[in-house]
Amino acid sequence: MFGFNTILENPVNYIFNLNHLLLILSVGAFIVALLFIFRGKTEKSRKITMIITAFVLFILEIGRIIWKVEYILYTGTKIEEVDWWWNISFQMCAIMTWFTIITLLLNAFLKKKGKVLNVMNNILFGCAMIGGILTYVYPYFISSYRPIWHFSNWQTIVTHALLIFAPIYVVRAKIIEPKYTDLWKPMLGYVLIGSIAGMASEFSGNNFAYYYENGLFNYIGLNVPFELSFFATFVGVYICAIIAYTIAKLIYKYKEDNIKEVYPYFIFSFIGIILLVLIPLCYPEHPVGNFLAVFSLLPIIITLTIIFIYEFYKKTRIKALL
Repeated sequence: MFGFNTILENPVNYIFNLNHLLLILSVGAFIVALLFIFRGKTEKSRKITMIITAFVLFILEIGRIIWKVEYILYTGTKIEEVDWWWNISFQMCAIMTWFTIITLLLNAFLKKKGKVLNVMNNILFGCAMIGGILTYVYPYFISSYRPIWHFSNWQTIVTHALLIFAPIYVVRAKIIEPKYTDLWKPMLGYVLIGSIAGMASEFSGNNFAYYYENGLFNYIGLNVPFELSFFATFVGVYICAIIAYTIAKLIYKYKEDNIKEVYPYFIFSFIGIILLVLIPLCYPEHPVGNFLAVFSLLPIIITLTIIFIYEFYKKTRIKALL
């Protein structure tokens, strides 16, 4: 199960075939079973479920990192040859794993749910869940050279399944009320993901969160230029987020907020997306491979700064009117 030399003689493909279908059906059944078992009818049961989910995600992610380190030691790889960026992982789902852990724990222990936590829960629903679902649409994360029951495979399968389960649970428990006017929050989440993944990509030369190219686009023959790769991925994922919010709205029928109050946040978040496209164009080469990569964090820094300034402006304006 954990063996370093556990390698299949004949690699198994899991992309767009019967194995792929069986994988989707199995994971779907697993998530449905979790939703049936953990119904969250009381505040105490909801708190326990979120703590358990966060704990399991934490153990799985730490376990993955430890296994990678042990594998490096086993193979005798030199420190300077180790790709620490990839082994720690700055992929979209890895970023969202830690984000989900933090958000679930805050939901469980904070008595007062403020604006920031509401934004985090919407990012959970519009980013973590969508990322988890799309990963099963194109399951490149499963190693075809190792058995499905090997730790490196079932760890990532369970992790991605929980990234789908946790946001659905948060919505079903009515911790958040998904509305179209909340869709700027997942957009802000993509700015966060893109900034971190962009920085890691430029520093290491790896394709984190489809920063350089989208494997699914290439697979279907859609050749997207490097400059538009992340933006094209964002458009596809954001459309999926809109669909998810539409489904939630049809089920729960939450009343929309006043669009006049939220449209500035849509503009601010979209500015962050545009910056994700423009900043890489300023680099002399790709990847830069040095500390210039830190500038890739500017989109989320600038976007959050604008939002905080706007929030401060609104509060001072209200006080002035009073």
